[in-house]
Amino acid sequence: LRTATTLDREAADRYRVGVTCSDKGTPPQKTTGYIVVRVLDVNDFAPSFSKTHYIFSLPEDQPLNSTVFNLTAMDQDEDKNSAVEYKLVGAHAHFFAINADTGMVKLQQSLDRESQSQLNLAVIASDKGIPAQTASADITVVVTDVNDNAPAVTSKMAFSVFENHSAVTPIGTLTASDPDTGLNGKFFFKQLSVNPCICRGAAKQTRSMGKSPLTDDGLCTWTSEIAKDCDSAITRDSFRRCGQQATVPHSSWIGKEYQRFLVTENGRIYLRFSDLDRETAPIYLLHLAVVDRGVLPRVSHFCATVIVEDVNDCNPKFIFPVLNNNSVTVFLPILKGATVTQVQAIDADDMENAQLRFSFSDDSDPLIHSLFSIDGMSGWITMKRFVSAEELQLQNTYLSKAPVIFRSSCHVKVQVSDQGKPPLTAVATLHVRFQPRFSKGGSALLRSQDADAPETSSGQDLGQQARTEEIHQLDSLYETNGYANLMMVVFCAFFLVILLLLIIVLMIILGCRFFRTKQRFHSTTVQPPIPCTVYMSPVYRSRGTYNSVYHVQSEPILGAILTRGNYEDATNLSLHSETV
Repeated sequence: LRTATTLDREAADRYRVGVTCSDKGTPPQKTTGYIVVRVLDVNDFAPSFSKTHYIFSLPEDQPLNSTVFNLTAMDQDEDKNSAVEYKLVGAHAHFFAINADTGMVKLQQSLDRESQSQLNLAVIASDKGIPAQTASADITVVVTDVNDNAPAVTSKMAFSVFENHSAVTPIGTLTASDPDTGLNGKFFFKQLSVNPCICRGAAKQTRSMGKSPLTDDGLCTWTSEIAKDCDSAITRDSFRRCGQQATVPHSSWIGKEYQRFLVTENGRIYLRFSDLDRETAPIYLLHLAVVDRGVLPRVSHFCATVIVEDVNDCNPKFIFPVLNNNSVTVFLPILKGATVTQVQAIDADDMENAQLRFSFSDDSDPLIHSLFSIDGMSGWITMKRFVSAEELQLQNTYLSKAPVIFRSSCHVKVQVSDQGKPPLTAVATLHVRFQPRFSKGGSALLRSQDADAPETSSGQDLGQQARTEEIHQLDSLYETNGYANLMMVVFCAFFLVILLLLIIVLMIILGCRFFRTKQRFHSTTVQPPIPCTVYMSPVYRSRGTYNSVYHVQSEPILGAILTRGNYEDATNLSLHSETV
């Protein structure tokens, strides 16, 4: 029995062949039998897939180890020639695992559409025949989007605006991106809160508004929920800026400032009110969110800062002198270069708009310019020359050739200007009183004034040092002048005593000369005593009076003048004369 044609087991694996056997007799005898021929398999067929290219779609959140698809290859052979083994090959084959016997494919690595939206690989099916036959098919896995990404801000988050900015012009525009697709990748901006710069002084008021407890970095404070949602670098920068410029809020504006800005859905930032004022709130922290439009929307919270740039809209303001504190006393004598006082001013503006320069007013008395000089940076007023107490005491003396202060007090008009464009100025009047330094109490008073003076800058420390040196110099000068004055008093007293003694001696000498001259005159004109008898007229006797009678005695030249007296005295008078 031979084959008449090529056998194909896959077409017919079994044949039933009838065989008739007959002899050559007459009549011939025959018999019929059947032979079953089974065709044995030869590995002449390779496995085959139903498709040459498979395309599958998987969501990017497909769980790991889950069955994603089945691959099956058919082999028309039998037995081991039809047993097929599967294997995955290709660049992305590592994402999947395939059961070699069943062709079941499972996910063994997470998918991410944003990083790999399509996976390409191939499957190879091999039978176990000898030699083995193989077949392959291409596989494309499309990773479908899941809203697994929140929008991310791509624009800057720090904006600046001048305080005279218009409300119709946007301050800036926020931008963001979302790597998702479809509605998952579309987003809008949302404003959560506006937070003006508030320092620790306003903490109590902030709590009263129902806000959460405050957190701070040692400078200024923001609410804890804002600090949690904001980027740390932004909050640190905001803390720093707020600490440098913040003001304590007032109830009259605090509600308005929390509604100062408007953020549209497309990210444009506008002023809700146009009356922006840096001196009220120099910096704002905007708590914002960007939200996508997915079924389960993703949200990103972030913070943006709006820094208010200064416009020179504030005049400088004097701290000293002011209406109720505008005088200073200068004790004389005072040295050239000695400090008188420091004028102080502030400006609520910023940068060069707050840089102040001091000067004397243009219409100041020329006497002011001759007496004082002022430091333009620090405001220290110093003496332009030495002034003694005598200048004040001799102000009405025409014989004095020394320059004099024509008034015991003067008004110094001080001007302060900022460096803005155009500059703004303020003028104040300082009342300066001059007072002689009669005792060391003057320097003590100066010391007490220095001790009470507030320290506002490092320039004041230098002025304080110069003022201390001035006090020491004045004390030394006072001690020297006091000693000189004492010596002058002693000298004058000594001179007066000597002069008095000379006058007394001169009077004694003149008195002696006068008495000697008088004695010499009497000694040349005296006559020898002449005896005489007192005669009393009866008329006088009857009246009880008598006329004057002269009787010159011999020693020393004495004369008795008898005037009208009692008669009894005259009768008892006995006159006699003796020869000298």
